[in-house]
Amino acid sequence: MLRTIVIEDEDLIRKMIVNMVKNMDAVNFIGEASSVYEGVILADATQPDLILLDIQLRDGNGFTLYEKLKTKPKVIFITAYDDYGIRAIRLGALDYILKPIDEEELEMAIQKVFQQSQYAEQFTATALAMNGQANKLFLRTQEGLHILKMNDILYCHGEGSYTQFFIKNGSKIMVSKPLKEYESMLPEQQFARCHQSYIVNLNEVTRIDKSDLVIMSNEAAIPISTRKKKWFIDSFFSS
Repeated sequence: MLRTIVIEDEDLIRKMIVNMVKNMDAVNFIGEASSVYEGVILADATQPDLILLDIQLRDGNGFTLYEKLKTKPKVIFITAYDDYGIRAIRLGALDYILKPIDEEELEMAIQKVFQQSQYAEQFTATALAMNGQANKLFLRTQEGLHILKMNDILYCHGEGSYTQFFIKNGSKIMVSKPLKEYESMLPEQQFARCHQSYIVNLNEVTRIDKSDLVIMSNEAAIPISTRKKKWFIDSFFSS
């Protein structure tokens, strides 16, 4: 999800934009501001992935605000004037939206940003793997990019569109991707899916009890589904 802030000086329009993005799956709304001054403070404090930025603000313009930022997140400019578009694109904006704002158009622009960020993340992970770091998994959360050694992962638990990683040191990492996204990323000689909702590190399994539970090295009890039982047990002999 894109950590997103909205900077717009007209209260009604700002609240309308906020209500729109709060309903979008690709967006994690984290704040709003109404001026260049407030916007710079908010952006530098929250380090968003995306800013929905009005060009004409009460104390300056969005271009000035963007130039003041310590780091440069992705930007979709919002304007009532079509002639600002070329300057916005030259400044590095991924898109610009004309007022009055069409919700479908805004969502399409945000989805484009989201897809590009997903591609960049996959590209980074692939490049690192090719540089001899294939024994690591890269997880992006709201806090940043987590770099995990495969051997430090105990198991993964999927719940709908989220996956939680349980780590040897007792910590947990929640990511907004379904479990199936990671099944192909985790090496099959070390990890196996014992249940629709679980993938376990075979090296951390201490026993399989008669109740069809996988007991992990941290004493966590993970269920084995009936249809995966034979395949899962066979995984130990092929790993």
